[in-house]
Amino acid sequence: MKRIKSSLSSVFLFCAVSLIPIGASETDDTLYQNFVAPPRNCRPLVWWHWMDGNITKDGIRKDLLWMDEAGIAGFHAFDAGTASPQIVGERLPYMSDGWKDAFRYALDLADSLGMEVTMTSSPGWSVTGGPWVTVEDAQKKLSWRECILEGGREYTGALPDPLTCAGPFQDEPYQFESSFRDGKRNRPDGYYRDIAVIAVPYRECDTARILQFVTKTGWKMNYKVSDHFPTPEPQWCPGADEVIDLTDSFEDGILRWNVPPGRWKVFRFGYSLIGQVNGPATLEATGLEVDKLSRESVIRYYTDYLKMYGIASGDRLGKVIKSIMIDSYESGKGTWTPRMEEEFASRRGYSLRRWLPVLTGQIIGSARESEQFLFDWRQTLGALMAENHYDLVNEILAPYGMKRYSEAHEERTAFVGDGMMVKRRADYPMSAFWARFRAGWHSSYPSSDADIRESSSVAHIYGKDYCAAESFTTNGRPGKWDGYGAYQCSPCNLKPLADAAMAEGLTRFVIHSVVHQPCDDIVPGLGLSTYGQWFGRHETWAHEARVWTDYLSRSCYMLRQGRWNADIAYFYGEDKNITGRFYDERVEMPRGYNYDYVNADILLNEMHAGDGVLTTASGMSYRVLVIDREVKYMSLAVLRRIAEFVREGVTVVGNPPSLKGGMDGSEEEFAALCDSLRHSGKVFSGMSIAYAMGSAGISPDVEFAQCCGADVRFVHRTLENGELYWVANISPQNRQVKVSLRCEGYLPEVWNPVDCSVSEAPYEIRDGRTSVTLELEQDDARFIILRKPASSACGGAPVHRKSLVKSIEGSWKVSFRKGRGAPSSVTLPFLTSLSESEDDGVRYFSGTATYTKTVELTGEEASKAAFLDLGEVRHLCRVRINGVDMGVLWKAPYITGTGGLLHKGRNNLEIEVTDSWANRLIGDAALPESERSTFTSVQFYQAGDSLVPSGLIGPVRLLCQVPVYYDGEGSDN
Repeated sequence: MKRIKSSLSSVFLFCAVSLIPIGASETDDTLYQNFVAPPRNCRPLVWWHWMDGNITKDGIRKDLLWMDEAGIAGFHAFDAGTASPQIVGERLPYMSDGWKDAFRYALDLADSLGMEVTMTSSPGWSVTGGPWVTVEDAQKKLSWRECILEGGREYTGALPDPLTCAGPFQDEPYQFESSFRDGKRNRPDGYYRDIAVIAVPYRECDTARILQFVTKTGWKMNYKVSDHFPTPEPQWCPGADEVIDLTDSFEDGILRWNVPPGRWKVFRFGYSLIGQVNGPATLEATGLEVDKLSRESVIRYYTDYLKMYGIASGDRLGKVIKSIMIDSYESGKGTWTPRMEEEFASRRGYSLRRWLPVLTGQIIGSARESEQFLFDWRQTLGALMAENHYDLVNEILAPYGMKRYSEAHEERTAFVGDGMMVKRRADYPMSAFWARFRAGWHSSYPSSDADIRESSSVAHIYGKDYCAAESFTTNGRPGKWDGYGAYQCSPCNLKPLADAAMAEGLTRFVIHSVVHQPCDDIVPGLGLSTYGQWFGRHETWAHEARVWTDYLSRSCYMLRQGRWNADIAYFYGEDKNITGRFYDERVEMPRGYNYDYVNADILLNEMHAGDGVLTTASGMSYRVLVIDREVKYMSLAVLRRIAEFVREGVTVVGNPPSLKGGMDGSEEEFAALCDSLRHSGKVFSGMSIAYAMGSAGISPDVEFAQCCGADVRFVHRTLENGELYWVANISPQNRQVKVSLRCEGYLPEVWNPVDCSVSEAPYEIRDGRTSVTLELEQDDARFIILRKPASSACGGAPVHRKSLVKSIEGSWKVSFRKGRGAPSSVTLPFLTSLSESEDDGVRYFSGTATYTKTVELTGEEASKAAFLDLGEVRHLCRVRINGVDMGVLWKAPYITGTGGLLHKGRNNLEIEVTDSWANRLIGDAALPESERSTFTSVQFYQAGDSLVPSGLIGPVRLLCQVPVYYDGEGSDN
């Protein structure tokens, strides 16, 4: 390729101190310099877990110094308990004097290194609980008992005794007995408060019930709710005006009532505890989860918690500890709070009291009215969760000057409520994505994609600087759904997952997980139960990790420039959350268009329409509003807003709703608005998004002319002075990709985030579009930067393809790191995986093996050979040619330039190859514990498990480059 910039040495020193804020107006040089050496605020963070009191200052110092060396900008500090074995002389229990001293030491060292420090919202990882939470402030559930009374008489008597069992629903017991281990935590049974006594007429035929009422009322989550399980109209049900409130006639468990004629079902409503505790935490740190629907309880929780951490940190809140992180929600489903009736009435405009029986599955009024009430009930639960558990945290943290990271559901539906609402006030909207071994390293998951897109949409629409994600989480539990793959992660197999996440809008990685290693003689060391990725200073490739974090940082820096460009605002409905709706399927988005999710809050409060375009205060604009095909229920307020958008000329794709959600407004107005949408001429119903976009005259932002498959993805960001496109080939195949971009007038530059090279590419400008031909290797990604005016409508800059000069055959000497069971060195007659060796020490080796070889070259071979191709490598390697360090190769293809270092005669090659821990763990599984060189908290492997390929496998070749020219149509000559 024709080089625009070939030498980086002159800019590295400048870039090391260049900290230009993201979004500032930048010169060409500054953009490139920060691309080469990204600012610290673009670098990854990690989750740093202290496990079961296994803590030492020596380990803290080495962990943090390694993080700094590895290009990690900071950490989220966790204290966790997973019954880890004790490997230190004395444990440091949570919040003991020794723990506090170690914590302050860690903060001081992190501060001296310029690291960003974030604390979690509770011990363990979910979510806001601890031993300081009283039963009065704990999570609560609605419960009830019922009985049948005969009418036409005076009744004085007891109603059924209340249910006081702590658990998720009615008298189901608490599900996590291990949280009360050793008898040191009492089960929170026995707590109960009455709410109301309600009577409704009863007939023998009264057997109809709300379908899926346990889900629709919020006790248990099914990610498909009202749209999929509408309740049929019964033959008979009590009318809403027949419901009688007997609360004032009930005292001390005794009801006094002059029962009207007929038979009556009497409900005794009250609330008790869920019993959920925070976790996984140590015994000292375990307690009840707080009532997340109660503003007062949440304030008391954080007042106590922050006071405790203020003391533990030595008054470093807001000074060294700059943020708090709320992890994914795994804390039970709260369905009541003491102020529930008041909160419901203020939000919905009517009393909850007469509709309480519907929460038991009883139909009141009609099935439609009952479903509308349940819609309002879920909206209220969701609003309380967002406002009193998440939004409120910003208010609480403000006096400290601290910020908030927030995940939400992560996958499926973890609570009643909307993930975008939960994240809307977060300074760092956060998601999560996993590496799941059985599906293969190139597999991203619909739920993970949806979670990331949810966070990035929040960032774009609400004007947040970052979209963060808990990144590369794995489950190596033997025999389970993730299966075989523990301690096998490396940059080469994590990269496609990283690229898939960035395609959804991710701009900051928070790597899961660095587990604190208190000592050096136990390796790989402690883990977070079965969960990884097992990042940290005892990882085999720990000291080569900087190349990996540099790639992530460069990519995130570029993907934060300018403004996200998307044509489509995608409305997924009011009664769903994104990770539930798209848990097992992806949005049916036509190729070449990008989108953001929007919810009711955004439509009502953040978006405005004009000239057929939807805009937000953050600067986003969308040309089309898509209504998800599963949106059948819609509130009148949202329907009115969409109708207003249509009157302003906005194109809408999707069907008008069929049922009114909630009690607000009339059915007549709802029907009239739906009819107006159908006849507006701006609503495309009953057709694909692609067809509708074409009909509206909106061409794809990116068209792919010479590739197929959804594994080539893109991001488009509009710069202050141009455009930025990012194109990623998330597949194990090399591809030539011709992309047609919806812009013109600029010379395209291609920037490579792996090696910082910048090149021209064959291009053509025609009919308002710019076509660029890219040669993408496997798992490859490139930035196309369009800022400089093009001097011509096409360019014939050549690309190069590599051609064989010489295959390097024969034997290699291989030397091994000491202490891993391998001999000091062996000679391999030819290259093959070390796992195929007959020597147990070689076959089970994990770590760095150094391959050396002398290669005889002719003068012609030496002059032509521009590249050294190592073939298959597992997993990273450092290359030296005639003693000169060529750097670290960490992804396929493992090819490095020879740098003019080869010469006629004898040439020395030295290749340090680092594999994963897996094979040594498999080998040690066959040995007595006293003879093993490794230790893990969980034994993931058994003797005889299949080994993974390792080492330098080859073939090794010397290559030259041959130019390939393209004509205006993209064919090569």
